[in-house]
Amino acid sequence: MPDLHRHIWGTLAVCAVLLPQGVSAQTIATSFAALQKLLTTGETVFVTDTDGHRTKGEVANISPSSLIILTPAARTFATTNVSEIQRSNSLKNGALIGLVVGAAVGAAGIAAMCADGPNCGPWLGIGAESAGIGAAVGAGIDALVGKGGRVLYRSPQVARRVGISPFGEEDMQGQSASRLEVGPLVRLDQVFMEGDARGSTTVAGVVTSFRISKTYGVEAELTRALNRIERSYEARFISYMQDPDATLEEIERLAPIARRSLAYVPGLGWSAAFVARGQVSPRVSLAARVGLSARDYVESSVYTILSIPEGVDAVRIARDFRDSSGHRTRGGLLFGFAGSVAATDHLQVAPEVRFVYGGPARIGNKHREFGLGVRGAWSF
Repeated sequence: MPDLHRHIWGTLAVCAVLLPQGVSAQTIATSFAALQKLLTTGETVFVTDTDGHRTKGEVANISPSSLIILTPAARTFATTNVSEIQRSNSLKNGALIGLVVGAAVGAAGIAAMCADGPNCGPWLGIGAESAGIGAAVGAGIDALVGKGGRVLYRSPQVARRVGISPFGEEDMQGQSASRLEVGPLVRLDQVFMEGDARGSTTVAGVVTSFRISKTYGVEAELTRALNRIERSYEARFISYMQDPDATLEEIERLAPIARRSLAYVPGLGWSAAFVARGQVSPRVSLAARVGLSARDYVESSVYTILSIPEGVDAVRIARDFRDSSGHRTRGGLLFGFAGSVAATDHLQVAPEVRFVYGGPARIGNKHREFGLGVRGAWSF
């Protein structure tokens, strides 16, 4: 999987560029006169009055002193009775963002996996699958961000009390939200490879994330994995029968029986992902991530000859059944979810689940990972 590093960082750059303007700082009006520039008739909004009651309706009219919405009955709200107005959240934007990001990650994955040659037919469906998963994740995160969607108006009293963060969203303590987070992670990965080789590896490392906005961000992790994966099986790998019309019994009679022992020793691993977050309570949030992941393995294949057919040269068998060993990078598309709980103002703990898909299985090139773990995040 050559040049995977370049494709990982290239994908993140594309994701950052493709983010819509909605992730940048947004204006929150503190008067109905300013709100007139942000709101149009026919839009669906949530109005929170000074008593904390929320009302959903369609905008019928707005003036510097009042707002009329249809619930379907007409209701009039004076500026003195409104604390907050939010635009109804649509899932279309999130689905579109997820579609674009998923397609970009899929394209980068195809480029990375197919760098060795043009025989990439089985991989072409990866872009569509990744785009579809991204759209679903984006819609889910968009639904998670908030029942009311973007805040359009806050009364002057509320605006002074909550403050505004660098992301254009309110920070309830009146403090700036942190963009940079660093912390440790521990995970147990179940790995599946060709030849029915599978096993569990213990993973530990560090993860760093940077928030582009309150909802979107990018992250990278560097890890080390332990526990070798092994598999051994016996078979007739080669037959020395030369007659093309030979029977199966004759072919097997001139086929030596050998035991093949496969070993995969995991080493350093890395991943990079685009992340979307949604707040479900003041101290709990959920995050979905999509990106690329890879790990270095030392792989070996050892043959033990168990039987040599009569009349077959042992030297030839030894030449044909050669042991091999070397480094190889394995990886693929990364999809993951995590639930984050704020332990303190600066420390969060997040259980996570993730899946790495190495693409269509081919001989000598299958890779799947399913991981469960926990990560910490210290915000600066």
